[in-house]
Amino acid sequence: MRPLVRIGKSDETVEHLREMVSRGMRPDVKAYRVVVVNEYCKIRKPSEAVLLLREMVVRGFKPSMSSFNAVFRVLVDEGKLDKRVLLLKQMPKMGCSPNFLFYCTVICGLCKVNGRMQQVEELIPDMLQNRHNLDATMYNCLLAGYCEDGDEEMTPKTVMT
Repeated sequence: MRPLVRIGKSDETVEHLREMVSRGMRPDVKAYRVVVVNEYCKIRKPSEAVLLLREMVVRGFKPSMSSFNAVFRVLVDEGKLDKRVLLLKQMPKMGCSPNFLFYCTVICGLCKVNGRMQQVEELIPDMLQNRHNLDATMYNCLLAGYCEDGDEEMTPKTVMT
């Protein structure tokens, strides 16, 4: 499937994966990752990518964190906040725990949208519980988010206490 990806044949790549499944073949994790990351995310189809992540789980595969991160980057770019939060809640059921890059992508994306700081505040305890700490990038995102919301007195330190 990689040769199809290299020459920009998105539709053929997806069709090839579907044909493999219909003929009783069992695509491996790499085949799914090629379609999820290289195709659906590249052509801005995050909903289809999420469906493939779910299909992977049904077929006994564990999606990689890099696949989730790729889908989340597209969702961030397209401003699909509710889909991001929903996928975040589904990740443990798919056998994947969010990593630091994932939290950074989601939190900084939410901070850029006015009125979403409460959702950010709900994510921070999960992030800390998973042993991921705030870094300078996230701290700056939080400060900008609170300022955007008109809550200059709220700081990341306040959120963490």
